[in-house]
Amino acid sequence: MAEVTAKQRQKEVKDRKDFKEELKHQDERREEAVKRVRVTRERVLKGTGLREQVDILELGKEEEENTFFVMRPLTDGEFVEVQKTILGDISASSMDRDMKATDLIDREQRGKYLALTYALSIDNEEWTLEEIGKLPTGVPDKLYKRLAEISGFPRPTKPLFPPKEEQSG
Repeated sequence: MAEVTAKQRQKEVKDRKDFKEELKHQDERREEAVKRVRVTRERVLKGTGLREQVDILELGKEEEENTFFVMRPLTDGEFVEVQKTILGDISASSMDRDMKATDLIDREQRGKYLALTYALSIDNEEWTLEEIGKLPTGVPDKLYKRLAEISGFPRPTKPLFPPKEEQSG
C-alpha cells in the first residue's frame, strides 16, 4: 500500500472544507429562495388573475406566426362544476360494467370543454362550449393539459371503473 503523503492529506482536508463550505452556501441560498409569505384573503382571491400564454403553433397560417391562447387557472368552484359535469349522476351502485364507455367519454369531453370555457373567457371575451368544440383536433387537449398544470388539478389515484376481471372457464 502506498503511504499517504502530507500533501495528499492537506488536499483531502482542503477538499472536505471546500465541500462543507459549498453545502453551507447552498443552505443559505435555499433559505433566501424560500421566503415566507402570509396568505391573505386578497392574495388568494387574486389567484385567478394569473394569465398564462399557451403557444399553439399549429394554428399559425405562416411559419413565422407565433399563435397562442391566453388562459387563467380555474377557481375551486369552477373545478367542482367541471367535476359535476364529468361525474353527473354516477353513484357507486351505477358504476357497474354495463355503463357505456361512450357515455363516460362524452361526459369527460363536456367537462374538458367547460373547463376551457372558464379558463379562456377573460378580458370580456367569452368562449362557448360550441366554440371550443370547433377548435382543430388536438388543440383542446393541449390547452386542457396546460390548464390542469396551472390550476393544480388533483391526479386520480385509481381509475373510475376498475378493470374487468377475467373469468376462468
